[in-house]
Amino acid sequence: MLYLHQLEVVESHRRQGIGRALLVAFMRAGAQAGATTMFLTTGEANTAARALYDSLGGGLATQGPTVNYWFRLNR
Repeated sequence: MLYLHQLEVVESHRRQGIGRALLVAFMRAGAQAGATTMFLTTGEANTAARALYDSLGGGLATQGPTVNYWFRLNR
């Protein structure tokens, strides 16, 4: 299992696909190493991150002040 603790793109470079590319590369590397799931937590109000996670197939695990997502990784 992978756990993503923190991923942040400096504000001046956001909305350019950098966060998506980093997340996809992390997930791919984890899957190649044998991981089958990934877990992360974000803030409820972090709509940009939540939209990214939703678009990449993240499954909402819990919602409250923090929001948890699970991802199934393809090998």
